[in-house]
Amino acid sequence: MRKGTKAAQKLPANWEDAYETAFLRHAKLIKDHRIPDALIVNSDQTGIVYLPGSRLTWADRGAKQGKSSNSTPDAEAPHWSDCNAAGFRFVPSGKTGTHWSNQKTMREFVDDVLAVYFDRQKAALGLNPKRKSLWVIDVWAV
Repeated sequence: MRKGTKAAQKLPANWEDAYETAFLRHAKLIKDHRIPDALIVNSDQTGIVYLPGSRLTWADRGAKQGKSSNSTPDAEAPHWSDCNAAGFRFVPSGKTGTHWSNQKTMREFVDDVLAVYFDRQKAALGLNPKRKSLWVIDVWAV
């Protein structure tokens, strides 16, 4: 016996047309507003389990356990200084009861991470603070 499951989301019948329309819309925005690469961010709220809970692990049976250089985002993690230099801020998790984003956490992401990143990039590139940026996202309307 096993627990029944079902897919959380299915592709719509017109997904290819929707994808192409989104691609063309993004290309037009980038061209019309001369948006540089540094001002284009693609993100989503996909829940990805990096560290399983309870007594589970991704390690092979019998493997020795231990923290790797990629285990957590700290000053020893690869590219930590690159992320900080780009204006990225690691937001502590645990703000919701689940791994899913919600309106509150997405607004915090926009205000505390994304907007700060865009502002710093514009300053570093010598661009007008009102210069357009492009955030590609789905799921939540924020």
